[in-house]
Amino acid sequence: MALLQVAVSFLAIVVVVATLGVVALRREAENESLRDAGELAAAVGRGVIQAQLTAAVIRGDPAALDRLDKAVRDRVLSGLIVRVKIWTPQGRIVYSDNHRLTGRTYPPDADLLEAFESDRIQVELSDLKGAENVFERRLGRLVEVYLPLRGPNGERLVAETYQQADRIGAARHRILRAFTPVLLVALLALALAQAPLGWWLTRTQRAQWREREELAQAAHDATDEERRRIAHDLHDGVVQDLAGSAYELRGTADRLATTDEADVYRVLRRGADVSRESMAVLRTLLVDLTSPDNPGAIATSLETLVRPLRTSGLDVTVVADVEVEPEGSTNELLYRAAREALRNVARHAGATRVTVELHASRSEARLVIVDDGRGMDTAELAERRAVGHMGLVLLTERVHAVGGQLSISSQPGKGTRVTLSLPISPPGSGTNGYS
Repeated sequence: MALLQVAVSFLAIVVVVATLGVVALRREAENESLRDAGELAAAVGRGVIQAQLTAAVIRGDPAALDRLDKAVRDRVLSGLIVRVKIWTPQGRIVYSDNHRLTGRTYPPDADLLEAFESDRIQVELSDLKGAENVFERRLGRLVEVYLPLRGPNGERLVAETYQQADRIGAARHRILRAFTPVLLVALLALALAQAPLGWWLTRTQRAQWREREELAQAAHDATDEERRRIAHDLHDGVVQDLAGSAYELRGTADRLATTDEADVYRVLRRGADVSRESMAVLRTLLVDLTSPDNPGAIATSLETLVRPLRTSGLDVTVVADVEVEPEGSTNELLYRAAREALRNVARHAGATRVTVELHASRSEARLVIVDDGRGMDTAELAERRAVGHMGLVLLTERVHAVGGQLSISSQPGKGTRVTLSLPISPPGSGTNGYS
């Protein structure tokens, strides 16, 4: 799909550039032909017609008009110029090689008036719709050129010549033949220049697709692992304790008539203790399940996390020295690390005392969690990491990605120490902690 998108994009660019190039070449060919028509009309008008414009011609003297007509037919009319008209500002045709037009008067159109006013050559394709063009319509497409001239006494006149428009098509084809190879080479160069970009875009899209797949798989695996952990904790902990308590209560109830009060008291106390312990475990699981992705104040969050440990009888000390409240990803990583470390203490450490210390300044946040449990040797720590029993290991990559450090040190019989250090970007850096 990525290759197809790139190919379609390149094809669209080539088509657009080629279309614009052809249109530009055709327009340039047409403009070139019109310029040639204007130059030809100027040459014959000033070289032939201007010399024959006498006062007698302007008055309409037949002999003078005959001399002008002979000069026009001999030296002006050719395969290119097919009609000549000389106009006065009032719209009177002083002379035309079609004698039926000579002496007639027509309302001057906008192009003729513009030629008189601007005193510049006007060149355009004629639509031959005017009344004065009745005799030119059978000649096909024509280019009309208005050439301002001056009579012997300074009279303002305009010589209008008509030329065959076929030369425009010929010039267009000539220019297209000359420049089409250049255009094709330019398009090929453009396509070759875009090829590395297309290759890079394709590789980038493939990499992004693989990354999305890996992230989706990692999220799926993490969800499955969390479900298995919760199921294991419930089955081996709460369910077993409640089942044992239920069997004991049921047996005691069945023997109630022959059982003394001390045995009943003992069983009921044990049932109550098991119920409290089970409720503490369930509260811990609920905290894990409902912990927010963006917790609030970190000191308050730590107090919430240690509450189940205190309920279970552990001596827990929390020291929070927060100069600047961590925000964003910093706060989230601190919370998740504390949750995983305290979860390990509750499940594996067998500790009696836990200390949680948090120090957050403007440049660094540091979290230290120490327990006096049974600890682990190097081999056991590596084994737990290998099988994924330590959720802290899963955070290591994210911590390193933001320039932090996460370390776990433990010795048998001497407890475990978890240390997390995270740098904090200075205010105004635009990172808001980490991204």
